Amino acid sequence: MKTRTLAFLAAAMAAGLAAAQAPAQGLVGKPAPEIAAQDWLNSPPLSLQAAKGKIVVVEFWATWCPPCRASIPHLIEMFKAYSPKGVVFMGLTDEPKATVEPFAKEMKMIYPVGCGSQSAGAYGVRGIPHAFIIDPSGNVAWEGHPMAGLDKALEAQLAKTPPATPATRAALEQGRPERMSVGRMFVTGFESVVDATPIFVLLLLLAVMLAAVLAVELVVYLVARHRRKAIRADPNVMNK
Repeated sequence: MKTRTLAFLAAAMAAGLAAAQAPAQGLVGKPAPEIAAQDWLNSPPLSLQAAKGKIVVVEFWATWCPPCRASIPHLIEMFKAYSPKGVVFMGLTDEPKATVEPFAKEMKMIYPVGCGSQSAGAYGVRGIPHAFIIDPSGNVAWEGHPMAGLDKALEAQLAKTPPATPATRAALEQGRPERMSVGRMFVTGFESVVDATPIFVLLLLLAVMLAAVLAVELVVYLVARHRRKAIRADPNVMNK
């Protein structure tokens, strides 16, 4: 019994260590790479640096991509709903302006579109369409297909970090932190722990499992001890 317990403990510790050392997948929780484009439609040139303090939605797409075409009406509606709330939208493609402009007019794309962009590589994009939500501090908060959860993720991000005030935006642009109340500091600290959710949950589950195994071992030990005492007091107990 003790050998099995020690083996389980060793396996659990090894699993926890491996999880802690495993590299993070994707860009969520990491600083978003700066974006760039040769030409812009529906907007002057944009950058993440200029948008600091705001929530930004960056989508990578192409005119030849049927799923991208299917996502455009949805993105147009999102742009209408969320740009008044301070959210910045950018659609980036590596195609030239001559190809993109007539397509954008045909599809009635009213949100900013960057043409001739090579930023997809920095974001590790393997397939399109692929969207990212970048929080006001410049970190990636979500990534995925624009038709699969972008709305809910954006609503959650707006609830978590409402659009920055002019004072906050100025502080971010100057590279100095915003002053936070004690309550906000507590919430921010808690969020930083929750951001490590996969490892945090795994270690918590391991702790619960270890506690359960030790509890079973203790019960078995106490039952065996009680039975030994009973046998000493009455040898006939062994025959019962």
